[in-house]
Amino acid sequence: MNKIEALLKEWNNGVLKGSQKKLATKLDVGESAVSGWISGRIKPGSDNIIAISKIFKKSEKEIKEIFGIQDKSKKDLPTMEMVRINNYVPFMGEIYADRFNCAILEETPSLYIPVLRGDDNDYAAKVRGDCMEPSLKEGTTIILRKCTITDVSEGEIVIARLEDECTLKRFYLESNTIWLIPDNDAYEPIFGSIHEIEIQAKVIDEFRPPARKRRPKFLEEKNKK
Repeated sequence: MNKIEALLKEWNNGVLKGSQKKLATKLDVGESAVSGWISGRIKPGSDNIIAISKIFKKSEKEIKEIFGIQDKSKKDLPTMEMVRINNYVPFMGEIYADRFNCAILEETPSLYIPVLRGDDNDYAAKVRGDCMEPSLKEGTTIILRKCTITDVSEGEIVIARLEDECTLKRFYLESNTIWLIPDNDAYEPIFGSIHEIEIQAKVIDEFRPPARKRRPKFLEEKNKK
């Protein structure tokens, strides 16, 4: 039993069973989100930290320590040179914008790429397919941040899980229904209840290779002479 489970058990009158669902209901988040916090796969966002501290009647600092979230003071922040050298995120391979097997995101990465910003919840992947064109073109490397539905704003591009499959789409919420909308009109939107669809991550940055340009006119004219 880890610290989070011990806290849940204490809060639920000494009974661990049912505490996860009870907390999810209190916070109005999916039970899968609470499960992710317990396993350490994802971390609760700042809004949820505040709400959790009120529910458990503990300080935000105590909750962050229990959930393994470290605060960085300004004096502890690395210099730009240190960031360039030491800030890396795991590269999780290729993901298909339409549908892909979620298991790829749980594999142990064999490659890390340098970034100028990031934290422990970030990872990189390369987009395959044209579902999200023109916004995310085939071959674009994106940086994603693990999150839950409470950390996402409408219109952001997310990775959402539906049973054993994941998809890369824009997120919209209508009442209790999640709409996952492709940028490419050739693909159909996906929708489901907040209990059927789990938001796993959102796109926070992207890298694109520099576009190729045609030969300058003066070189073309030079070759004709």
